[in-house]
Amino acid sequence: MGQLENMSTTTEGENWDMKFLWFHYVDMVMSAVVGKSNYKNLRQSGCTPSKGFTISDETFVLVTIKNSYNRWLDEWNNRFNVEYKSRVSPLFTGEEGTRGKGRTWEKSGGPKEWLRLYAMVKDDRDKEERKSLEQEYLKWIAEENEANNKKKSDEDSENNKEKRVDMIDLDEIIASQMESV
Repeated sequence: MGQLENMSTTTEGENWDMKFLWFHYVDMVMSAVVGKSNYKNLRQSGCTPSKGFTISDETFVLVTIKNSYNRWLDEWNNRFNVEYKSRVSPLFTGEEGTRGKGRTWEKSGGPKEWLRLYAMVKDDRDKEERKSLEQEYLKWIAEENEANNKKKSDEDSENNKEKRVDMIDLDEIIASQMESV
């Protein structure tokens, strides 16, 4: 986590910024591993991330980020230069300037890093801090669902009012037509 651990904390000493990042990491990045519709079902079922994602799912995301982070950062830093082509290669799947040719996952230490990260994820899941964070994640999901349901309910009420107004207008039009007959 490195730099992320240095983010501001609340007066209770809890790192709310880190929680926010982790919640959104699960919600936006991890969800891409299992697919949006599967993730939506996981969210609705009240399932913790450790139960909804395999250790391999989490490891895959971490290896992918580690593999391409420097390239993505280089591309972001040069995003306004339309002619710029990144020369930064992915860590495990390409060499400088080759765009992935000639360097394989095995030669670059990819499998060794996979195993290291897999063990790290597996150990992390057993820690009380992770279990507590996952419970807070479930609360966050419940609050989000409640807010979304209220918003939908408010929108439905507003739509029903509009439909009622339309019906009243239609009744008035019909009544005025009937009077003229």
